[in-house]
This record gives sequence, C-alpha cells and structure tokens, in this order.
Amino acid sequence: MKHIKKKYGFEANDEQVTILEDKGISFSNFESLDKKVPKDHVMFLKTSEGDVVKGFNKKVDGLDLIITMPDLSLVYFDSAYQINSIRKDLLKQLKIKTNSKDVTKIEESAMQDIYKYYGFASSCIISLFTSMESFINSVIPDGGEYRDEQNQRTLIYNKDQIQRNLSFHEKTRKVLPFFLGKSYFKKTTTNIQHINNLKDIRDEIVHPKHEKQLESHQALLQTLLTFKFDKTIDAVASFINYYKPNFVEECKCGNDY
Repeated sequence: MKHIKKKYGFEANDEQVTILEDKGISFSNFESLDKKVPKDHVMFLKTSEGDVVKGFNKKVDGLDLIITMPDLSLVYFDSAYQINSIRKDLLKQLKIKTNSKDVTKIEESAMQDIYKYYGFASSCIISLFTSMESFINSVIPDGGEYRDEQNQRTLIYNKDQIQRNLSFHEKTRKVLPFFLGKSYFKKTTTNIQHINNLKDIRDEIVHPKHEKQLESHQALLQTLLTFKFDKTIDAVASFINYYKPNFVEECKCGNDY
C-alpha cells in the first residue's frame, strides 16, 4: 500500500448536493468566487472529481488560502503510515552501521540515524494512537448520552463529557458498544494485544520518566527498536473498519505520495 484513500470531514454525493441546493446553497465556479468568505458563512467546495467537501479560507502571510478539511482520523493514520516507511529505512541503516560484528566504533552518521530513528518512531506511535482517538470521538453520536449504570447510581455523560473525561479504555470497552451495539474488544485477539501495546508505549512516550541512570529511557528506546509497527498499523485499520467498513482503504490512483 503506497497510501490510503483521502476522505474528508464532510463529503456530499449528488443526492446530498441536491438537498443542499434546495436549502438555498449555491455552487459557483471557483474563478468567479469572492475569495473572502464572511466568518458567519460555511464554505463548500466542489473538487475536480465532482465531490463536494467542506472548506475554509485563511489569510497566511498576506495570501488568502482556500483549504479543504480532510478527515483528521485518516490524516493521522496516513501520517503514521508514511512516517513508518521512513522509520523502516532508518532501521535498515542502523542494522548496517551499528552491528557489533562489523563495526569497531559508532560513526557520526550512525549517531545521526539513531537520533532520527527514535524521533520518527515516536512520531509514528503518537500519530497512530491519535488516529484511533480521533476516530472514536467522531463516531460518538452528536447529542447522544452515555449512561454508566453503577450499583446505586447512574452516571450520564454527553458527547463533550465523554470526549474530555472518559479514558481510552472506557471509550473502547463501554462507550462504543453502548452506542454502536458491538465491541471490537469482546474477544482477546492478536490485534487487540497490538492496540494495547500501542497505548502503553504511547503513554511512555508522552509521559517520559526520568531517573539518574536513565533506566526507563533505555527500556523505551529498546522497545521502539523491536515494536511491531506494521502489524500495529494493520490492527488500528482493522479496529476502525470494524465500526466503519472500508473507511481505511488503499488508494487506487497509483501515485506514490
């Protein structure tokens, strides 16, 4: 897979476009538009492929930019996938430059690759886990209320409270089954173990521990050298597609970007 198919936070098909037009929303040629859209207006853009997506304009360095709004879950997933490709190339170099059987000292180029490897590996982990968090929050129904039935009381959470206050474990094991009627975590599988490992190492990365002998740093770096990145990426895709079939899918365009 070179990259995944791009999707947007809002996408409208022909039928939905007709509904929008019936509500008074008109579509004009891009060249004829006044590029300064008032703040109280919502911008919809029709792409060259005929899709209608939500967008906005933003002044950057004196230029009015027109920006489409991609689905953030897929942005983070694709970022993790692309970063992982770089990480794998760096690991190949480390296997050559730091193999104790073949080298008598660690050269500066190897030190640079080690530095880069840990940076890219950490970024891959963070992006991949963020993809899951973004997706989970996106499928919680707007206006929905989650009821947590306890022994002598019932706690009720609205969507904002769920997103802000409930843990990843609670969202995946309780909230999603409550709203969607099924649970990816119902049975123990290899994919679930990969996701649990992802959560653990992500927590270690974003909340690093410090001691004089750097034991936890060493343990983290050792884990990043042997972590099953490819299988974990596949596990996250499996989790997402379980609740939203074919949401993570390979792009068929054939372009390598």
